[in-house]
Amino acid sequence: RVDDGLAINPKLYLDHRSISYPMMRVDMDTENVSIGISSERKNLTVDSIPPKLLDKYLEHIERYIQTAKRSKTRDIRVAMLSMYEALLCVLSAPFSTEYHKMNSLQVGGMQKRGPRILHLFGPSSNGKTHFFWFASKLLTGERIDSLAGEQITKKGVRGYLMFNSAFPMIYDDLPSNKWNKGGPMDPIIKNYWDTWWAMDYVFPQLILSSNDRCPPGPIKTRVKEIEFAMKFQDSPENKKHFWKLLTFENQIFKLFSSKYIRKLKNPKLSYCEEELVIARECFKEMYQEAGRPLPDFFPIKSLET
Repeated sequence: RVDDGLAINPKLYLDHRSISYPMMRVDMDTENVSIGISSERKNLTVDSIPPKLLDKYLEHIERYIQTAKRSKTRDIRVAMLSMYEALLCVLSAPFSTEYHKMNSLQVGGMQKRGPRILHLFGPSSNGKTHFFWFASKLLTGERIDSLAGEQITKKGVRGYLMFNSAFPMIYDDLPSNKWNKGGPMDPIIKNYWDTWWAMDYVFPQLILSSNDRCPPGPIKTRVKEIEFAMKFQDSPENKKHFWKLLTFENQIFKLFSSKYIRKLKNPKLSYCEEELVIARECFKEMYQEAGRPLPDFFPIKSLET
């Protein structure tokens, strides 16, 4: 506190290692995404990426998706489709507030139901935690640890909303008792977009993972569930392969963010059909610009379909 208000230390404010939750901003006017991380402000938007480099970025993502082949799973293609769909969800998450505004304007009136909350579920050792590391690295250029699922509470979630950051609120590995009747998930999911969201606030998308399915009832209609039906062996070979993928500097989100914002500013009614229509369109364009064919495990339609 100072005489005429408050003084903020920019280093502590920006550094996600100090607050465990990075400050991300989506500026629709300047068509820019930025983030405060590692004590500095980073720009996360570019107008273009050379085709050869874009091809390398897409190839890198495909190599990560193909790690599903190293797992025990009932259906390799479905496992890879699930991973790619979940990745599209995370890359779209910073734009959830603006998507919700666009959706309301296109459909007419204020829509209470916001974009569905992502929930990844499946057995232990199915790659959920590693997926969040990979996805956060794509978003920001740095690996960011998820919030501990066992610590999720209504008060805690509302506290993070006060940050006004567009970075997704990712809670990894929720214990089973969090889904129980009387637990925190029912009021959080029911109220997250329906009640707590307001037009003047930035709402990060809520992303969850656990070993259990979301229980049936009102909250299930507000959740997009993706099963990671994989079991990975905890071997040195698998660890080495993943860490090699994680250390690669992939800046595809910078082009994705530029494309996504421009589509939000020139909306179509079809964008309101489901949350990932814009993301699919952006990726199809990037594959075309790179001169790279869409892999057969790219989810060209909703995974539910």
